[in-house]
Amino acid sequence: MACLIPCSDPLVPTGARAGRAFTLIELLVVVAVLAILAAIAIPNLLEAQIRSKVSRARADLRSLATALESYHVDNGRYPPNVVHEGIRVAPEMLTTPMAYISSIPHDPFRTEREGDRLRRYEYHNVLELVMAGAWGWPPNDLRRYGMWRFTSLGPQREYMPWIPYDPTNGTVSAGNILRTQAAADGSIPFVYWDPAQPNI
Repeated sequence: MACLIPCSDPLVPTGARAGRAFTLIELLVVVAVLAILAAIAIPNLLEAQIRSKVSRARADLRSLATALESYHVDNGRYPPNVVHEGIRVAPEMLTTPMAYISSIPHDPFRTEREGDRLRRYEYHNVLELVMAGAWGWPPNDLRRYGMWRFTSLGPQREYMPWIPYDPTNGTVSAGNILRTQAAADGSIPFVYWDPAQPNI
């Protein structure tokens, strides 16, 4: 039986159909190239995200330090420690009744599940803690930190304020991002303290 229109066997590709289809090898090569690009791009993207959070934390701590010093100029003292569920959080008196800062920023390394107050940066009135004889706050901390200290958890999200975060040890390395009255860069000088001679 003769076809009135040109007909072809559907199992045999014609020139037009064969040019539009991809072979299995071509599809596997494309998938492999995309997987290699993803393997390169995703770690770089995550590292950039961590670096941006570190930069944000340092900028927030700088703003909090400025607000704290302004509070001190007006009141002749630093705000007392505010403990909320066992954590010393940045005090609200920096925002009310006089706004030294518009709002208390949140630590980018704390999760949203922790609630508004617990997501704040930690604040320590070092003088108050040393004078009260609080455990873990020897008198030499006044020489190490000055009168106050702000702390961000840092990329590892562990509380280790005695270890300053250093990105040269790897972007996700141990340590907290600190801002102290004694050192704007958050470095902590080693100061020997002899309990037998506490006032030296």
